[in-house]
Amino acid sequence: MHRSTRAILVLVLASSAPIHAAQAQGSLPKDSLERARLWTRLFTANKVDSLWGTITPTPSGPFSSSDNLAQLLGRFAEQSGGNATVTGERWIWRGGNRQYWATLSLAGQPEDLMIRWVMRPDGTFGGFGLNPVGQSPPIDSAGPSSAPTTPPPAADTAGVRRAALDYLEGFYEGDTTKLVRSVRTDVSKLGFGRGATGYAEDRMTWPQFLSYASSVKAGLASGRPARPAVTADQVQLLDLLDQTAATKVTAWWGTDYLLMARSEGRWMITHVLWQSAPPRR
Repeated sequence: MHRSTRAILVLVLASSAPIHAAQAQGSLPKDSLERARLWTRLFTANKVDSLWGTITPTPSGPFSSSDNLAQLLGRFAEQSGGNATVTGERWIWRGGNRQYWATLSLAGQPEDLMIRWVMRPDGTFGGFGLNPVGQSPPIDSAGPSSAPTTPPPAADTAGVRRAALDYLEGFYEGDTTKLVRSVRTDVSKLGFGRGATGYAEDRMTWPQFLSYASSVKAGLASGRPARPAVTADQVQLLDLLDQTAATKVTAWWGTDYLLMARSEGRWMITHVLWQSAPPRR
């Protein structure tokens, strides 16, 4: 990292008030991971007003006023070019305080940065630090370094998997009811089907979802052999948050990536990106 960059981005950790070790040992709120991620997103996106509205000002330093914070975020934006990607994250103990550390990769910079947030037991902002990864301070030898959040509720995991299975079974079985309950009517589906001359781009609208399923049902009714039943191992859960989820499904036509959103209490597919199996090499 260039000397000028390092001078701008290396900041000492500033705390708004002392946090006693006994207090810090308490559990954090369940939404603390999302809160720390939000602070990081707002910081890297140069959202001064939004970030200022979520933190407790410190007595001095860049978080002591909105103007100082604007200067810090402005300098960071200049160095990052507005392109900072989180490539790793973890919770650590340091000085008896719980801290969230996220590794940032900046376009055009040879060394990653570590952004560090102190979080108080009640989930509020307690301090901040930023430094090259190679200059990260030591952490306490005792204490866990795991995220304080619990795994996604089993009901959410089951709901996401059920939506993905309904999507597959709707096409395999010609069951429009399963498509209606698992796919939003404003769904966007883009695919790349492979034929004799290569791949061709293919888009599918919601009415085409239903017409295709209806044609499958009519074919089965006329005696066309059914495809093997869909199995649970055709669905792979890639990511699950409280409002969004991503899955990968394998089908007879290829591989589909499904993006979902919680809609009126139910997991619904909003986007599909798929392709046929690639040619064997």
